[in-house]
Amino acid sequence: MYAVNTRLKLQGVKLGKADEKDGQNAANAKQQYTGIIQCLFKISIEEGPITLWNGTLTSIILCWNPALNLGIYMMLKRHRFLIGISDNHSDSIAPFINSFISKFIATIVTYPIQVLQTRHRASVKIKEGISNHQSWLRSLFRGLNSKLLQTCLNSAIMFVLYERLFDILTAHLLVN
Repeated sequence: MYAVNTRLKLQGVKLGKADEKDGQNAANAKQQYTGIIQCLFKISIEEGPITLWNGTLTSIILCWNPALNLGIYMMLKRHRFLIGISDNHSDSIAPFINSFISKFIATIVTYPIQVLQTRHRASVKIKEGISNHQSWLRSLFRGLNSKLLQTCLNSAIMFVLYERLFDILTAHLLVN
């Protein structure tokens, strides 16, 4: 089902240079699905039902992203990584920065796997022209800057809210 979701999101998108030499990308660029059910049946019939499971292994591997994020966050919190930040519970800068750093590391480690997963689900072949190892490696990190901004800020805000909510609930439970 992840393949269906990815295909629907990428339909009509020109993936690479679609010319006569690259029929796969040309077909993907012109492919239009009318909905989830039609996409599901079309992929099953034309490419086989196994194609619907493309990217499942990488999804399992990508479970490391939130695990790394939480593990690094807790380590930074436990070891008071930020020297000079007060222990005042109303202070939100420490969880913000600790979470930002932890998500930054987790995203950099797992981003190439996310790129490969999306390529696999969209049935995009790696360009034959990328013979240079450095160019291939660079292609795995394309778009990382916008992904870092989005995920790191999201994680930082979530952990600040988590810490504040935890403090409120703990204080409330201790009073009662």
